[in-house]
Amino acid sequence: MWRSSLPRLLVTAALMAVAACSGGEEATDRRPDPVSETSESGAEAPEAGTTEPETDEPETVEPQTTEPDAAADSETAGPEAGDAAPAPARRPPPQDGPVDENLNWLGGGEMSADGIELFWSEVNQARRQELHRVVRPEPFDADAVLLSDDTIIYDGPELSFTDTGVESGARYVYFMAVQTATGDWLEPRWTERDAVDDVEPPSVVEDLTLTRQDDGAVLIEWDESTDNYRFDAYEISRADDGGAFEFIDATFGAERTALIDDQIPETGELTYQVLSRDFHGNRSEPVSASVSVG
Repeated sequence: MWRSSLPRLLVTAALMAVAACSGGEEATDRRPDPVSETSESGAEAPEAGTTEPETDEPETVEPQTTEPDAAADSETAGPEAGDAAPAPARRPPPQDGPVDENLNWLGGGEMSADGIELFWSEVNQARRQELHRVVRPEPFDADAVLLSDDTIIYDGPELSFTDTGVESGARYVYFMAVQTATGDWLEPRWTERDAVDDVEPPSVVEDLTLTRQDDGAVLIEWDESTDNYRFDAYEISRADDGGAFEFIDATFGAERTALIDDQIPETGELTYQVLSRDFHGNRSEPVSASVSVG
């Protein structure tokens, strides 16, 4: 009895072992691939032990070709993309012309009842321009001045601004910082102005002399002028043969009392005029002298 049932038991055990092996392979095949646990559209992968239906529904494909591309376009759009321009863009850049690499100048006028007027040169392809004001420190080092949002007094598109927030008697330093369409910040230009209501001009120039040089140029010399507050420059003009005076040059600083004019005609009567100017734009009466050439 036991002997006759032995083959049947062996067959049964073998069948059970085959079934166990088949079940293990099937479980292994259904395990999700770890590399694709999240599909490209952001959907979660099916859980282990389930079979994802084999369908090509268009709903799962549409997000791959619309939303990601639109987001990428909005992030990489250049300054000419209108509404897609970066937030700091306060001034749309021109559509033509190269991007300027420097700001040529920043200047200002004298103190008036309205305040201190500042003006600066235009920068092509400017994205943002910031006018900063700081009280002039002593000693003064322009490179050591820290500019921040707290020092900005104007950040619009115009090329001039009148600072009405000054205190009488104070001396201020103004910086103009410009960001171009490429995102680069140009080296700031600076100028200093005094909040002083000064209306007195410098002293009149004295002892104006003209000397012909061996090369034909004219040496112009005069004595030093003085000012009640702060001297700025001398302005030199010339009139040819009784014509109107035209500005030819300026020397800055009270001690700069000479100039050589080498751009003269071959013949004629040249009349030179020199006046002194202070830091607030007050000008003295001019002094003239003449010389013949040719």
